[in-house]
Amino acid sequence: MPGGRYTSKVLDRGTRLRLTDIDGRACAHLLLWRADAPWERLNTADTVKVPWQAYLGAGHPLLSDQGRVLATVVADSSGHHDTLCGMTPAGRAAMLLGVHKHGMDIRDVAPSVSLFQGVRVAADGALEFTGTAGPGTAVDLLIHLPVVVVLTNTAHPLDPDPALTALDVLAWRADD
Repeated sequence: MPGGRYTSKVLDRGTRLRLTDIDGRACAHLLLWRADAPWERLNTADTVKVPWQAYLGAGHPLLSDQGRVLATVVADSSGHHDTLCGMTPAGRAAMLLGVHKHGMDIRDVAPSVSLFQGVRVAADGALEFTGTAGPGTAVDLLIHLPVVVVLTNTAHPLDPDPALTALDVLAWRADD
């Protein structure tokens, strides 16, 4: 998926989704909705507060606004992610195009999880952009409920150099 683009797909329970930052400058903004009840969606605030961890990594659940685990990060060689900043206006516009394909609208575009471009909270509470972990890093998600996945590969709001490179997206039926 080239920079500035989006993709969407309905994925079944038990699907493994691998995102790879090929050249080290991708920024994948991710949103999830329950496929059979799209009013239930990824809630980044609960994803952070329930496990008491703002920084995503292997083992971290992605929770819905109803408290259900939609997906889990099962592998992560990047470690540079963001659950705090959301998307730029261009990211929201691309996300809106993706949700339209599934009968949703602007009301369904909530704050996203950003993968491959990191943010940390400094001792004084300021947000510090940590950038990328470099080329070839990957994140694997295991999908626990049938979901609509919408991804945009758009700049991170704190990135001082928002040039983007391609994101590789691969999904397959995981072994039970």
